[in-house]
Amino acid sequence: MLLPDEVCDLLAGRLQGDVRQLESCLKSLVFKARMLNCGLNPELALEVLQQYATVDCGPDFASIVRLVCESYGLNERQLASRSHKQQYVLARNTIYYLARKHTDMSLKEIGERFNRRHSTVIKGITSLEREIANESRVGRQISRAVELIERNAGIRPEMSLAGKVPVARHAAPSLLSL
Repeated sequence: MLLPDEVCDLLAGRLQGDVRQLESCLKSLVFKARMLNCGLNPELALEVLQQYATVDCGPDFASIVRLVCESYGLNERQLASRSHKQQYVLARNTIYYLARKHTDMSLKEIGERFNRRHSTVIKGITSLEREIANESRVGRQISRAVELIERNAGIRPEMSLAGKVPVARHAAPSLLSL
């Protein structure tokens, strides 16, 4: 069975693991095509790709910034400013929180994007998590904003054990694991 170029490109673009993952996916794809008595095509490849957790693991930093800007009605220049306006601080803290949760960026790397120290990022994430956990008015607003941003980024939030704060399937290590 020959692998069409479009299927090959699709697999190469979506699989982020090692060669064993690629081999496993190809075997699954060929098996499914034989079972369904059809050829290898992109639609079938997408069905098989859904079984692999590393497919589309979430937004990158630029997407997070764009979605937060849209959600808070700000632009990137305002976020990068040294202003301490509550709206700017909440938006920055939301970016820190989402970047830590959905990317593999370090606290230092996140801070550097806004000319801030890693300790500022830690403080911002901790502050945001506290507001959400306390279910204050601001915490509920933040929680709704985070849910909306995650939904717009294509992340399916799952409820945590506490049933209050959404936890994404591909969450990065929490601050507690540092």
